[in-house]
Amino acid sequence: MYAIGKVDIGKKRARNEDRVFVSNSPIGILPNLLIVADGMGGHKAGGVASDLAITAFCDYIKEHESIDIRTREDVTILLKLGIRHANHTVFEKSKTDEAYTGMGTTLTVATIIEDIVYLAHVGDTRLYLMNDRSILQVTTDHSLVQEMLEQGYIKENEIKAHPQRHIITRAVGTYAKVQVDTLI
Repeated sequence: MYAIGKVDIGKKRARNEDRVFVSNSPIGILPNLLIVADGMGGHKAGGVASDLAITAFCDYIKEHESIDIRTREDVTILLKLGIRHANHTVFEKSKTDEAYTGMGTTLTVATIIEDIVYLAHVGDTRLYLMNDRSILQVTTDHSLVQEMLEQGYIKENEIKAHPQRHIITRAVGTYAKVQVDTLI
């Protein structure tokens, strides 16, 4: 496997608060690592939150390189604990300086072990799987409009134009604890 990554500022923001981390080499016990963090636009220090979340996650993985990841569950638990560590790190940093108050980021991490993709994520930064025939969205957004869709308040064709489409319901660093979704 060989992976590359790139972020783009887009058309609405003056600063790019998105970060990407790609390692085709081992990080701790993981043979490779792919991370995308999207700093919360319109909030304080989104870029700081993104950088810090990636660094904290990678540090956690490196610090736990002796952990046993023989089963699929072991891998997903490691990813989940890494994101929880990143959440704690960003949340604690947000309390140290008024400029960081309320900062947060989405975080989507993946690793591929023996042709199996392991994924953990918080927020609305999506992961897609692609081949020459199709593109499949793998993650489910942690957003207000996604919850409204699931509860039947809106239809899928209303999401793109909904005035609250940018409100996310989970982010790394905004609360002391965060719920992490994992997939294999």
